[in-house]
Amino acid sequence: MKNHGIRFLGESWMKILIVEDDKQLLNLTEGLIQGMGHETCSANNGWNAYEILKDDFTFDAIICDFNMPIMTGLELRLKIDSEFESCPPFILVSGNIEQITEIEHKKMFYCLLKKPSGISLIEEKLNEIAKLSML
Repeated sequence: MKNHGIRFLGESWMKILIVEDDKQLLNLTEGLIQGMGHETCSANNGWNAYEILKDDFTFDAIICDFNMPIMTGLELRLKIDSEFESCPPFILVSGNIEQITEIEHKKMFYCLLKKPSGISLIEEKLNEIAKLSML
């Protein structure tokens, strides 16, 4: 993870990977996060996100839907853990958080957010991550 101690003019605060199969929700989330001053990259399923991460593992955080075709959010996190030395803070978002029942799986994520999460809650979590990266 990069340490963003000082924000320079024109520089994004953090680089966020957004993974969501609902195109409308993906576009909305991406626009709102860019509006906060962050740089974003997006994928419409876990496999596409994994392909992005293989080429560029410089993300400060990942915001990922749980239920997606091809590869779920949980499967993506497990693949990251098996193939990379570390994982940026991983925010898992789902309309049905109750699906994540295994305690060890819950511990894999920075936080679990229930859809629809307000942008203020996402912003709060990204601010927490930014503060942690400055330590």
